[in-house]
Amino acid sequence: GLEAHWLEHHETFRSSPSEKAGSSRHPLVRAPSWHHDEVTLVEGALQMKSKRAIDCYTSMRDVFTIPHDTVLNEANVVQIYSRGYSRVPVYVPSAKDNDNNLAICGILITKQLIVVNTSDRRVVSTMP
Repeated sequence: GLEAHWLEHHETFRSSPSEKAGSSRHPLVRAPSWHHDEVTLVEGALQMKSKRAIDCYTSMRDVFTIPHDTVLNEANVVQIYSRGYSRVPVYVPSAKDNDNNLAICGILITKQLIVVNTSDRRVVSTMP
């Protein structure tokens, strides 16, 4: 009937070669195989119901940032890499002498430092 016609045209629901070859087992009975990453994603989404922003954010005073006029010499590049972050906020120092007033003006993608010649003394603000 209609169900057999529908199943015949939706072979993607058959999960093993024997089922695709026409095994008598119903094609929708077999549970899908989940990858570890998919399970982790679903678990994380379910945990979001009970999370608050304060539970997972990093205070600005604890964030590793660099000023926009940092010279990308060997010492500074080593310092940036040694922190282990893939992205580092770049800021313009505030006119007020207060650490709480950082004006973030960009994000340094640390893998871009691979192409920087440290002897050129390039400034962070010139990075794309």
